[in-house]
Amino acid sequence: MGVGQLVQMEELYTRIRATASACWLWLAFDPVTKASPSLHLGGRTKNDAFALVHDFQLRLLPECIPAATTEGLRSYFYALTAHFGFWFRPPNARTDHWQPSSDLHYGQLVKRKNKRHITFTHTRMLWGKRHELFARLREAGLRPLIQTAFVERVNLTFRQSVASLSRRTWAYAQTERHLLLYCEWFRLYYHLIRAHESLALEVPGLKQRCRSRSPAMALHLTDPLWFVHDLLHYPVPQVV
Repeated sequence: MGVGQLVQMEELYTRIRATASACWLWLAFDPVTKASPSLHLGGRTKNDAFALVHDFQLRLLPECIPAATTEGLRSYFYALTAHFGFWFRPPNARTDHWQPSSDLHYGQLVKRKNKRHITFTHTRMLWGKRHELFARLREAGLRPLIQTAFVERVNLTFRQSVASLSRRTWAYAQTERHLLLYCEWFRLYYHLIRAHESLALEVPGLKQRCRSRSPAMALHLTDPLWFVHDLLHYPVPQVV
């Protein structure tokens, strides 16, 4: 199964010190390679969902149509079906019509809460067949469930690693730009330097028995684990 075939998406709530309004960090997460290919910082509107999905689509091969799972925010449905499809002209029609791809499979885990406590959950398919989504999950070695457990876990990793995202903290970022820079720095660290236990490969004859891998190694973007020194001394391309 190729990169980006499966994706989970969710958003984190935080605040910015310079403003009184809420801010949301949107994340897309690949549960197979443990990579977070896209993030977006903004509000919690349909435009923000479109921004996240658009950035995610740009990082995929043209023929790649993902199987996606999210929580119950409806904006994800409009963003996904608007980005993965094709234009066609029905017989006797004067204009083209947009048709979401039949290869797109999208399910939601809807959580019902009462005073911030989850009372019950249910799942629903918004595009595609449930059994086809489950078949793609089994092909990737995952349980056939509509869930967001993987992206929720990486959300916790972000909160624990970026002080500005911690709950009830004095370390709120001064501006959205500062928070985005903090998150992008940690994303580089997460992809290139931090070894992920579930990605380790057993190597016969190796003293440690397993070879540690990062998400970037799982994506075949690099071979060894990087050090912070390597990242800090990597030349930044000049934008003309």
